[in-house]
Amino acid sequence: VEWDLGGTEIDRWLRGLYDCRYVFLQHGITGNYITNLQLYPCHNIYNDVNVSSETERNLIEQGDKEHLCFIGGLPRYELIEDKSPKGQDGIKTVLVMLTWRNKFATETEALYSSAYWQGQISLLKKENIDKLQRHNINIVFALHHSLIKKKDVVNLPDYIKTIQQADIAYWVRHANALVTDFSSLSFDFLFQHKPVIYWIPDKDAQVYEPNSIDRNKLDSVLSRRHLFFNCLSTEDEIIEKLIEYANNDFTLEKCNADIADTWFVNRKDISRHIYEQIEQRLSLERFFTAPLKERLSQYKQEGEEYSRQIACCREELTLKENIIAEKNTIIGSSQQQINDLTMQIGNLRDYSGRKIKHLRKVRGYLIWCIGILHLALIL
Repeated sequence: VEWDLGGTEIDRWLRGLYDCRYVFLQHGITGNYITNLQLYPCHNIYNDVNVSSETERNLIEQGDKEHLCFIGGLPRYELIEDKSPKGQDGIKTVLVMLTWRNKFATETEALYSSAYWQGQISLLKKENIDKLQRHNINIVFALHHSLIKKKDVVNLPDYIKTIQQADIAYWVRHANALVTDFSSLSFDFLFQHKPVIYWIPDKDAQVYEPNSIDRNKLDSVLSRRHLFFNCLSTEDEIIEKLIEYANNDFTLEKCNADIADTWFVNRKDISRHIYEQIEQRLSLERFFTAPLKERLSQYKQEGEEYSRQIACCREELTLKENIIAEKNTIIGSSQQQINDLTMQIGNLRDYSGRKIKHLRKVRGYLIWCIGILHLALIL
């Protein structure tokens, strides 16, 4: 899968293939910002992610994503052939291409006054273009496809040569160098050992809301500057660096070429490497999952037997609970009878006590009467 699956018919079709294995080939190396992968709405459904190096793998395999990646490379690199002009004579070409900012998709007016756009216009001003041309350097400006739609209002001067998106593949081969902010296209140039200059005109801009896609991209890129080279801050530095490269036939320095190589393991037969990696992963999965499936089947049968036994125990428990409830009812009835008898006994005791007390009084009276009679007889 080499396209954005979010919300498309392809996405819905693939999600219906429950037994399908999802392999993300990527449209560009995930190096400048890790959110490159996270921006895909269904990145969590991928079984495998194709990367080009250990460096890229380490950036992606974080948290619960361990063992997600395999090292194959981008298939299109097999078709890249450096056709840029060599030697001190002749015109050299530098491609300028910056990535888009989501904020300006709906805020066109904010775009034209932004540091992002004004920085590019300032870099491409006639003074700089003329200075570079005196050193046999032409600038080709690749407008993002979102800007091409607004070209009628962008109103660029005639001395700025712009190209369509369809022409980018041509200039990847024929341009001598690239100026970008953090486009994954930079890796196409690094693959060819062509100079790349990284420049973010709006890195300090305050127009991007915290935790927005644009802000997160910029923060991610700035935290990974140590993985790259030629990270410049001003247009003057860019012009001077391009002239320096022109004086050296746009040859990438050895130390920078070594940095570029950290992003690529395979430079040939990339498609074969991808196929072999996927086949190897499937073979390992079959090897390890076959006995697991057998064990899971056994566990399923044991689980069904345990479920049956549990059901029987529940029925027996329900029966015993009913018996206990009946006995509790009987006990409750007997307890009421006992309470009634206890009350009656209490009442009898009270009555007997009163009778005994009365009889004692009568006995005392009779004894007194007998005493009086006896005295009368004596007299």
